[in-house]
Amino acid sequence: MTKLSLATILSYLGTFWLGILCCQATVSLAASLYALLSSSNDCEDPVRAWLIVQASVIPGLLLIYLFTKRIGLAFWILFCVTWAALGTSWAIDGDCSDDYPEGYTAAGVLIITDYTLLGFVVAAGCVFGISVCIGQGLLSEYEEVK
Repeated sequence: MTKLSLATILSYLGTFWLGILCCQATVSLAASLYALLSSSNDCEDPVRAWLIVQASVIPGLLLIYLFTKRIGLAFWILFCVTWAALGTSWAIDGDCSDDYPEGYTAAGVLIITDYTLLGFVVAAGCVFGISVCIGQGLLSEYEEVK
């Protein structure tokens, strides 16, 4: 039976986050490029700018994550939380949804993707934290109460 060390588990976790970031970068680029290239209608709506920034920043965050795991993950979470909230408010308050349906569809897909991935981060953090607490409890010495 092989023992897993904490370093091995963290290595697997790092690979998991890298896979999540690669999936998000792929979806972000594909949806943004489709929406931006399929229509040139710009009715001064911020959704187009939101898509451009989303498509530009996510691959950059992937590169930052490749070089510095902790800082890259912190930047990614910070960007996803703030940018998804901003995109949600812009997409809900948008007046050009009839003129630019591709952009609003792409923004909706990307906002749902961002919130889903943030949910995975929270769920994985909870599972990891609970596992650490259980492992600490199982491995620590205890005193019997008399």
